[in-house]
Amino acid sequence: MKKIRTTGSETEKDHLSGWPDDSPFAIKRDDLQPPDPLLIARRVRDRLLAGESWLISKQIGSAMREPAADEYTRRLRSERRLFGVRYKGEYLHPAFQFLPNGEVHPAMARLLLLLPVTDANWNVAFWFYQPTGWLRGRRPADVFSEDPDAVLLGAEKDFVSGDDAF
Repeated sequence: MKKIRTTGSETEKDHLSGWPDDSPFAIKRDDLQPPDPLLIARRVRDRLLAGESWLISKQIGSAMREPAADEYTRRLRSERRLFGVRYKGEYLHPAFQFLPNGEVHPAMARLLLLLPVTDANWNVAFWFYQPTGWLRGRRPADVFSEDPDAVLLGAEKDFVSGDDAF
């Protein structure tokens, strides 16, 4: 590794490649710094928001013919029968947890008892949409409607059983 003094400033930059500073092949020490975990989490969140189906409280209330949609979904979340994430002051609810008639899948209550609760719940949302070995590389959100028991078992292994299950 050689140190090159930059012109116009008296700071030194570490170059690992030996290429000139303006070369696209120049590798700088900053390029090798670990990424910011918060930035990564935000990018994953934004991809989830754009790539998955989410319902707001009014949509859920309308499907269930509930005039007080916010109160209805708040009650379901507090009873741990409905999962939602908080985003920009509003709760968003992943569509995978609903039956075709608009009701929350009855197994959701059992599943939510196994999962950790946080303020915004993004950690659990990431778990729902991340492939897992317990489901043969499939995502819990994709498996839930066809095999909720498999997702329950995966959640138990990931969150309840401890390191012995790993």
